[in-house]
Amino acid sequence: MSFLAHRSLQQASKISSAAASRSNSRIYILAQRLGLTTLNSSSSSSSRGLHYQAALGSDADVARVVRERQTDLLVLGCGVAGCAAALKAAEQGLKVTMVTSATDPLDCNSFWAQGGIIYKATDDSPSLLSSDIMVAGAGVNDPLAVEKLAMKGPGCVEDLLLRLAPVPFDRKPDGGLALCLEASHNRARIIHWRDHTGRAITESLQQAAASHLNILLLSGMTAVDLAVTEDGGKVSRDSLANKQQQQRRCLGAHLMRVTPDATEPVALRAPATVLATGGLGELYQHTSNPASARGDGFAMAFRAGAALQNMEYVQFHPTTLHLPGERSFLLTEALRGEGARLINLEGEAFATRYHPQGELAPRDVVSRMIVSEMSRTGASHMLLDISHREKGWLRGRFPSIDAHCRARGLDMTRQALPVVPAAHYFCGGVVTDLEGQTSLPGLFAAGEVACTGLHGANRLASTSLLEGLVWGVAIAEQLKTARAGKDGEKAAIAISNMAQKAELAPLGHSVNGANQSLPAAKPEQVDAYMAEIRRTLWENVGVVRRPEGLEHASCYLRRIEAEVLRFYASTRLSKETVSLRNAAETARLIARAAARNTQSIGTHYVESDEGEEADEEEQERKLML
Repeated sequence: MSFLAHRSLQQASKISSAAASRSNSRIYILAQRLGLTTLNSSSSSSSRGLHYQAALGSDADVARVVRERQTDLLVLGCGVAGCAAALKAAEQGLKVTMVTSATDPLDCNSFWAQGGIIYKATDDSPSLLSSDIMVAGAGVNDPLAVEKLAMKGPGCVEDLLLRLAPVPFDRKPDGGLALCLEASHNRARIIHWRDHTGRAITESLQQAAASHLNILLLSGMTAVDLAVTEDGGKVSRDSLANKQQQQRRCLGAHLMRVTPDATEPVALRAPATVLATGGLGELYQHTSNPASARGDGFAMAFRAGAALQNMEYVQFHPTTLHLPGERSFLLTEALRGEGARLINLEGEAFATRYHPQGELAPRDVVSRMIVSEMSRTGASHMLLDISHREKGWLRGRFPSIDAHCRARGLDMTRQALPVVPAAHYFCGGVVTDLEGQTSLPGLFAAGEVACTGLHGANRLASTSLLEGLVWGVAIAEQLKTARAGKDGEKAAIAISNMAQKAELAPLGHSVNGANQSLPAAKPEQVDAYMAEIRRTLWENVGVVRRPEGLEHASCYLRRIEAEVLRFYASTRLSKETVSLRNAAETARLIARAAARNTQSIGTHYVESDEGEEADEEEQERKLML
């Protein structure tokens, strides 16, 4: 169901008709003032803010919206992290503009999360959760980031997901939240909505954002690049401590409609910008991610001069449904938490032969054991079996997975499912501090695009949604702190004035009418480049890596990137060419970081030329790009 139309029955009953009437009246007046039919309100969604559907308008309409609407905070992305930052900033009275390249805002990484989100067990403590996160991350996590999530996480869940945007989490007969166990957790602390928790959370958060008049959503708008000041020069990347000495500043983003008739990008200026653009799984041949996860945010931040870190740490989910000719479909960690067993094609359970925790070992370990067993037996896949659980319970607990499988002739209540690992989550990214600030002034990051230090070399199950929530809230709190007092107010006004008046660095592509004179990129050319990127990363920078393969990938993807940049500069700007450029640059950064890191740790599992695992001593050295 679309963002504009969706509202769960539980939430709809809580909205008063009087509030809805007042809100819709205000929207109608603003829409009249702007003269735009694509500024939408929906009676079915009751009280709501503004949603501008750029795909239905024109370049002139977009320019008008940007000019007429004040933006104190620009949020690129509308998943959990972006919504959390937008909602809490809007509560403070800031004018927020959220941007997504999707025409349906539910088309985001957060929507596809299945298993759940960390809350707290009845006998839990922050130290117990911190221990689990550190063990999963191979001990190279940032202890302060781990402590922040463990301490702040439950409160953020209560504030946003139980109060501000109530999520219909599964509950026990007594009304309490149903808690489940997932791999590498020492307690059952995961709350969920059936087997599609990301959907329930994303819908609830987006609906709350849609109901706030301080938030404008621009859908169908792709970010071509971040808007930075002209006289910045090179950005020092030595440490976040030097960020105040940097001259360059982020002042928004250059946006472009995703439709073929789009002609020119427009700069949406803002004193503060949040990157919440999600991950990069689509850069691999096999992935659980949506097709839009091409690493856009990482590449844009890198070009703007922000520091990136831990780019070699790509997490592979052990169990995605393997059906030749179809995109991979995630089979949640919760299946193994509920007793699903890994078996080979001979029917032998093999997990405990590789690790004492068996199916509940860390994800990188489970992924490797599956690959090893496939190699040992010569099979194209392994099997995941939960058919021993009661049929009615199984279909009620995992309805989305059950429906997906049954539509393809598989019955999880009667048979084991074919599985292979697939690229799932990225543990590195744009470096931030505990408040979500990057090394580039004016730019914040949250969610999968950010490297907060929380995950170390591997992510613990169900931390991702919570991390987006916690750091999204932290960004809004930091903006509030920065504006506090007379000095803060003066500084905020000065930065706001700068955002509107400063000269921006050139976009780096033919604009001002010249763009339309260039030929359109042929889809088969874009597809061919993407196929090479996916193949190269999957074969050389995958679950198990070898030094010679990493060197080959680093060199080859550098050449691919150079070709893509020439192709990009010689063709008309479009969503496809923008994403291709970002994909090529991000892929090259992943391969370069992996080739430089000779230590095998966490998701970066490197075998020596003799086939022996390389040194796995805990890595204190952080590789900065």
